[in-house]
Amino acid sequence: MQTRERITIDEAIVVLNKALKIDRRAISGLVLDHRVRCNSELFEDETIPVSRSSFNGCFIVGLLDILNGLFGGIRINFDPGTGLIKSFSRMDSEKNRKAD
Repeated sequence: MQTRERITIDEAIVVLNKALKIDRRAISGLVLDHRVRCNSELFEDETIPVSRSSFNGCFIVGLLDILNGLFGGIRINFDPGTGLIKSFSRMDSEKNRKAD
């Protein structure tokens, strides 16, 4: 594995989409189903978009939250037939919205 000092949001999206092609179920499960409790300090930080659980009110964070803290604006596009992730794209990319 190559170590990179810098990576753009577009390069990160390419890696995420490549992982989806290899194992869509695993990547969808990792991103959609795995959120963990976190403390109020992380919730109050402006970098990572932490949310509050509707079930018990605790603060929760997931992989997509961390990625959006790093890059901002990574969007998930769902496959309505399977409920799995179809692709990742930039939120601000009109071209990607039209391709979905």
